[in-house]
Amino acid sequence: MNKKIEGTVFDFGAEDGAWFSFFTSKVNDDGTVDYDEPEPNAGRVCLKPIDTFIESYFEKRKKESKFVRNDKSRAMERVQWSKDQTPKERKEYQAALWDHAIVGWENFFDGKKKPIECTIETKTKMMKVPMFDRFISKCLKTMSEDTVKRAEDLSENL
Repeated sequence: MNKKIEGTVFDFGAEDGAWFSFFTSKVNDDGTVDYDEPEPNAGRVCLKPIDTFIESYFEKRKKESKFVRNDKSRAMERVQWSKDQTPKERKEYQAALWDHAIVGWENFFDGKKKPIECTIETKTKMMKVPMFDRFISKCLKTMSEDTVKRAEDLSENL
């Protein structure tokens, strides 16, 4: 017997992310990209948005500051910026970013027809494959555009 619940239900056991079927793409001579439709039994990737990850990462980074003179107001102003990343820090950041964004995948196989495990190492390797990188970028862009569209619709209804 199902009990009727009045109110809002949050399913904390649900997978955090959206599933996308893999589609191929090619870069044209003029630099534009053509995306194909997914094949019927294509692999699937579960992604979650990267906005909050990027924001929190840059908030945590060490910042440098300096007082400079503003010529218009003739006042001293504090200017603050993040230090440049070392090559090692950049690799670590990219690995952490892809580990955060790619929640899981299924039906991806290596050259020996063995399933590719969804680990931080394989995520980083897969992102070095240009077609997979374009696929992930397009999916993340689609997710971001969908979020903006939903926010605009919501604000119109207020």
